[in-house]
Amino acid sequence: MCFFLDPNLENNACCETECNFTCICLGNGTCNNQCCDANYSDESDPGPYPIPQNGPIEGWEYPLANDTNPTSGDRHVIAVDTDNCILYELYDSVRLTDGYMCSSSAKWDLTVLNYNRTAAFGMNSVTSADAAGLPIFPGLLRWEEVETGNITHALRFTLDHAQAAYKFPGAHFGPSSDRNYPPYGTRFRLQASFSETNYASNPAALTIVRALKKYGLIFADQGSNMYISGTTNANWTSVIGKFPTHPTSSSFGPRSPRVTS
Repeated sequence: MCFFLDPNLENNACCETECNFTCICLGNGTCNNQCCDANYSDESDPGPYPIPQNGPIEGWEYPLANDTNPTSGDRHVIAVDTDNCILYELYDSVRLTDGYMCSSSAKWDLTVLNYNRTAAFGMNSVTSADAAGLPIFPGLLRWEEVETGNITHALRFTLDHAQAAYKFPGAHFGPSSDRNYPPYGTRFRLQASFSETNYASNPAALTIVRALKKYGLIFADQGSNMYISGTTNANWTSVIGKFPTHPTSSSFGPRSPRVTS
């Protein structure tokens, strides 16, 4: 097992499971589109969702070079209301004339520490826009943080298979069932003894390695095997090349206990 920085992070388009995310920052005066949940309406937060009609769907080019609905991949939409501190996330999204159709949708109150959507639904397990039932945006690798030299959270990553189980802080699991893979929500941390020598010449790469040591990774969804997800930025080009060799599984250790299966 080794981890990769997504090679599409520096592009303005994302494709299928190689997920580079374009996130929308919302302010006053944004529209209130409806969101129709096709498959997981009983586990989705009701609308309206203040996501602009031209909001970027994962899998199509942004800005509006090709305003189409992708036909493959997870087709996430992520929007942050910076005035009211609400995070909106959609999964399997299709743009309609008056909003979006999606398979699941989730709202996250960013003013509440350890916000618990599962308790709000009164259920033991609740999905979100990610299979693990977690918010996507807080786990993304963002250039704005890397540039400061300090990432203060665990990073979201994907595997191509998973157990039919989850661990805290995960709250849900997907359809895959392979006990050779970890449960959703499993957290891994790079061992403190892992050498930083190969990354010392690049401050951004070194910041990522140190975040993996301190905060680690959280298994959030099925996708490309051992890929860290992040927001789109052209500056990733200078960082990806600093990971010619990747930490192996022996460099990581799981941190969270299984809570359900």
